[in-house]
Amino acid sequence: MLGLVSVILLDLVLASRLQAAEPIGLTERVEWTKSQVKGSPEPPSPYVVRVAYPDVQFENPVDGKTIPGLGKLVVAEVTGKIWMLDEDRKASDKKLVIDVGTKVYGVAVHPEFRQNGYLFVMSISQDRETDVGSRVSRYEVKEGVASAESELVIIEWPTGGHNGGCLGFGEDGFLYISAGDGSGIADELHTGQDVTDLLGCIMR
Repeated sequence: MLGLVSVILLDLVLASRLQAAEPIGLTERVEWTKSQVKGSPEPPSPYVVRVAYPDVQFENPVDGKTIPGLGKLVVAEVTGKIWMLDEDRKASDKKLVIDVGTKVYGVAVHPEFRQNGYLFVMSISQDRETDVGSRVSRYEVKEGVASAESELVIIEWPTGGHNGGCLGFGEDGFLYISAGDGSGIADELHTGQDVTDLLGCIMR
């Protein structure tokens, strides 16, 4: 009991001394009324962000590509829906091409889409029981709609995160596919520089 009383008294003494102590190195508080930073700020950006299609709404769009020769766009939402709309900025309507039913990270339109209707989609499997995480499929679009039955799986590989997923056709006519390192943290699989697997690479 005596020890407890001593501790309480000591705390009270220290608290009173701290309250009575003067600020270190200051006799009075000086108001900071102007900046002491030297130099000039960088000029503002000359670019202004504008809504490209104010009359059309999307839910979490992740990719969009023009359709050669048709004056239309395809826009992919991460939720799995892929839409088509007029390239005209005054467009007010969109049409559902397909709902893949799983996450979508990228989409690409074949250079000869007008002739073959080929649409390429990078999707992410949400089935934890399979080894396949990333998949690139080709769908055939007819009259603006693609059926699930038209899917042709081009390539797939296992991944647990950092999926990549960008798709695009080069001037050489080849389809280019980006793949992430397949991990949840900084390349825990040590595959970024490994050319013997599909992770952490650009495929053609």
